[in-house]
Amino acid sequence: MTPPEVIAGSTRINAGTAQKIALNILSTMVAMHLGHVHDGFMVNLIADNLKLRGLARRIVMSVTDLPEDQAAQSLERADGSAKLAIVLAARADGIDSAW
Repeated sequence: MTPPEVIAGSTRINAGTAQKIALNILSTMVAMHLGHVHDGFMVNLIADNLKLRGLARRIVMSVTDLPEDQAAQSLERADGSAKLAIVLAARADGIDSAW
């Protein structure tokens, strides 16, 4: 069941909403299956701009419990790859069981 639409009586809008929800669920399941998600975070992220660098840093900090400066260093060593930065931080800290 789709939520109420702004324009009442439009079946095309309802069908589009249902299709969008289904595709969102499918793409999320595929990302999870491919290992792009860890602890509820999309970790398959390459931080190649300022906004993504901040997001990647916060993800690395949350997953690894590192302080901000160490998370930034880990991201720098990983060329902006959040997933690789988490693995590098986990190995450096001896917490391989996280993965």
